[in-house]
Amino acid sequence: MLAEVDGFGDYNLIFSKLKLDNFLIEVDELEQYENEEVTILGRLVYKKELHGTRYIAYDVYRDFLGLNRALRKEIKPSEDENFKNIELEENFVELEIIGMYY
Repeated sequence: MLAEVDGFGDYNLIFSKLKLDNFLIEVDELEQYENEEVTILGRLVYKKELHGTRYIAYDVYRDFLGLNRALRKEIKPSEDENFKNIELEENFVELEIIGMYY
């Protein structure tokens, strides 16, 4: 999940990896809340200032496929859109989300 937040200082981007097993609604239903105000209760995990660099927030081979570091080094990066990593270029805060309320 990526979210932009106003008035949070230099960190206007929130990043979190959601566990779908913990959801009380179906993933398809999230779309209806896209433009709604949401309250997020979370624990700060990581705060990063990038200074012109990039941070791989979601590595498809590590986070989705669960490959270890040795296997990931052997695999050549794919140009396929289905296997594209999520890279952040702005300062961000990573949260462990405890609850989301609409």
